[in-house]
Amino acid sequence: MANAIDTITVNQTIRDDDNSTIMSAKETFQMGFFSPGNSKSRFLGIWYKNIANLTVVWVANRDTPLADTSGVLMFDANGNLVLTNGDNKIIWSSNSSNTVMSPVAQLLDTGNLVIRYANDSYPEDFLWQSFDHLGDTILPGMKFGWDLVKHLERYLISWKSPDDPSPGNYTYGVYLKGYPQRVVWKGSAMRFRFGPWNGVQFGGKSNLMQNMVFTYDVVSDEKDLYYMFKLLNSSAAMRMILNSDGDLKILTWTNNMQGWDNTVTLPTDKCDDFALCGAYGICNITEKNYGRDICGCLDGFEPKFSEKWRLADHSDGCVRKSKLLCGNEDSFQSYSNLKFPDTQNSWFDRSLTLEECAAKCLKNCSCTAYGNIDVKEGGSGCLLWFGDLLDIREYLGNVQDLYVRRAAGELGE
Repeated sequence: MANAIDTITVNQTIRDDDNSTIMSAKETFQMGFFSPGNSKSRFLGIWYKNIANLTVVWVANRDTPLADTSGVLMFDANGNLVLTNGDNKIIWSSNSSNTVMSPVAQLLDTGNLVIRYANDSYPEDFLWQSFDHLGDTILPGMKFGWDLVKHLERYLISWKSPDDPSPGNYTYGVYLKGYPQRVVWKGSAMRFRFGPWNGVQFGGKSNLMQNMVFTYDVVSDEKDLYYMFKLLNSSAAMRMILNSDGDLKILTWTNNMQGWDNTVTLPTDKCDDFALCGAYGICNITEKNYGRDICGCLDGFEPKFSEKWRLADHSDGCVRKSKLLCGNEDSFQSYSNLKFPDTQNSWFDRSLTLEECAAKCLKNCSCTAYGNIDVKEGGSGCLLWFGDLLDIREYLGNVQDLYVRRAAGELGE
């Protein structure tokens, strides 16, 4: 091993033909060249140093594998890290916008590869960092979401297969249309989404918070919108991955078993499939209805096509039994224990009260539901839905009330 240190300077390289690597100061992570699974292609990546089976957390040249061991990582004249092949062709670059005369690349114990000025280690001054260019893995301390000032999106892209880290079919990111929500996509189609953050947890997924390994930080302001894992035990190893099958897995390393334990796997069941029960449909999986239809309609709604519904085709969803009058005569039915509907077609205002929210919805005939954004301290903020309500499931751990618009007189009856 040529360089048993955590930095690369302008006079140093990492070469595949001599097995040179760097490792973080506490030897938590290591960076060098590797071949995934049964592949013979070579990639520059970062992996856990002291975990027996190779667990890669970041790959530089996902799109451009090396066919041999000719790869070299070094600084170019502008202070960018560049990866070259045997023909001295650049196949990957950090593409930092600043020209730096004496840069240093350092692998931190968080798993973050950073480029900085030689005498400046402040995170705010990093010139480039791998934590801004995610692969298929989220590590503790990594921001997942948006830098709204730089319009920088940090999101996951699955590997094509366990043997191929090139971009696969699935992505996972924070979708900004309407009220922000976290979504797993297969191509351009939603596969799964979390319920929106309610100030305490993500609606529909309380098991994310019921563990002894990690907690969440959620930051949402005019500059940033991101989520971050924080370890409750600093000595633990934990990661979230988006695998090649489109599943999100939160994994923790267990020394006793010498393996990764599935703390959480998402989607959990069929009700997590996006909009399984169609418009105004509600999905419910309990021990009582296993083997029976898991889709139903919200109160005041009925299957749009009853024959298709009986054949377990719920794609057309439900329709209202009574037409809205679109005035003050309409009313709202409150529901608890539901995952909030898809928020793509929504509007929000964090300053409004629930009463002001109800009045605003009632005045707009296109508004089909409303609710608080935050449940803390009695509730605050206003979230309005417009058009069909999609992707609702029963969720007994939810403490947010959803108010769905009903035709005049229905509730009185």
